[in-house]
Amino acid sequence: SFEAAISLLDMLPKEVGQLCHWNRGGDKIYRFASYLPRLEMSCNVQPVTRGILRFQVHLKPVFEWHGRWHGGAEGFWLLVEDGENNRIYHHEYVLFPRRTHPESMDLELSIPAFDPLPPQYYLRAISDSWVSCEMLLPVSFKHVLLPSRQMPYTDLFDLTPLPTTALQEPNY
Repeated sequence: SFEAAISLLDMLPKEVGQLCHWNRGGDKIYRFASYLPRLEMSCNVQPVTRGILRFQVHLKPVFEWHGRWHGGAEGFWLLVEDGENNRIYHHEYVLFPRRTHPESMDLELSIPAFDPLPPQYYLRAISDSWVSCEMLLPVSFKHVLLPSRQMPYTDLFDLTPLPTTALQEPNY
């Protein structure tokens, strides 16, 4: 799996070679595992209204670029989904070009919120060209305070309009 391949990066190349029973090839396996495209994701959530949430998403590519394997750009599909209802609320294609690697990217998304608010949404990034390279970030709503249901309205007074002569301006 993708997680198992990424876990090889937590080891030393010598340990990777021992794990794969190929001591001389540990460096090569470690290097190829570092080419797997992956992103570090973070998300900040703020309510705009009771029915709309603002997601401020930070994406940072954390893989080693190699022109043979990645070409000129690496693309990811970014999804915001609800784990309880199996719905996708937002999808977007994000492209990381070679010339800007490893610059991070900041996105601002407007996501619908429904009553009752689920405990969390999921932010999923899926590589467009590499099979099974997928990252998942649970976005918790425990700290999010939605505005009240009743919006405060200003009472209107029943007034009679004044004539335009009350402005004491001859142009009117």
